[in-house]
Amino acid sequence: MVLLTASPVNVHPEVWEASRRELTHRCSEFEEVLASVKKKLCDMAGKKFCSILSGNGSLAVEAALQTFTTQTRVHTKGVYSERLEKTGDACCAWNGYVHCETDTGRMNELKNEHPLLLDAVSSFGAVNVNWKSADVICTCGNKALESLCGCAIVLYDDFLVKQSARHPLDVLSYKKNTPCTLNVPAILALDKALDLLKKEDRVLKYKVRADGFVGAIGKCFPLLLPREEMANNILTFKASLEEYKRFHDLMKENGYQIYKYIDNYFLLCTMGWWADEPDYELVESLAGKACDENIC
Repeated sequence: MVLLTASPVNVHPEVWEASRRELTHRCSEFEEVLASVKKKLCDMAGKKFCSILSGNGSLAVEAALQTFTTQTRVHTKGVYSERLEKTGDACCAWNGYVHCETDTGRMNELKNEHPLLLDAVSSFGAVNVNWKSADVICTCGNKALESLCGCAIVLYDDFLVKQSARHPLDVLSYKKNTPCTLNVPAILALDKALDLLKKEDRVLKYKVRADGFVGAIGKCFPLLLPREEMANNILTFKASLEEYKRFHDLMKENGYQIYKYIDNYFLLCTMGWWADEPDYELVESLAGKACDENIC
């Protein structure tokens, strides 16, 4: 099944194989892998430190909020932007920013406002930007990094003032130590996934896929946003609930799993390792069968 979902995503067989090694999080071999993963992520982001917690992108954001901020001024709109809201000491207010809103696929332009806490859960690995413009970057392994679920990632430098976060959400306690049991299979998988990322142009891959799907179903299901405002790895299309259900079932019968329906639209994502690229002519015909005659 090809997963056209925001998470989880299909992963390369080598990623699955890497996750099967049986290691304890306290052994020296695993500590070497963990250090390798952190270095690769820091190199990508241009940051000095990386903390990996057991969890997902939402946990990474919450841990960063608890560790570094007392108040956030949020400059973007959407479901995930609302999660960045935090009230407290206005003298120490941070700027909260969601780079890509997962619920709509809107890609927001990075702002140079400091201190900046960036939710890059759906964009890290999917776009080429200057990540140094953010002071704290929150992401995960199971989206554009194309690895398994279970790694909540926070990247940062060493000048930040720590707040009163309590374990296990204290990001800094994971900086050089392993304070509790980590998701060993997910970290082993992420190490391999980061190596594979270097071997391909993932930004181009997602753009080609996005253009293919927009061309295949865009006549039947209009885009929710202008194409230039939308990410290449998360697409949103307008549809009635009945149209979505028909399209969902037809796609699933043909080996494609699309994402959930929200109000008057649905998500279709382009992330993941696929043995073969989609048959866009087939997808176009399925969309034609699913949508109303007066639309298509």
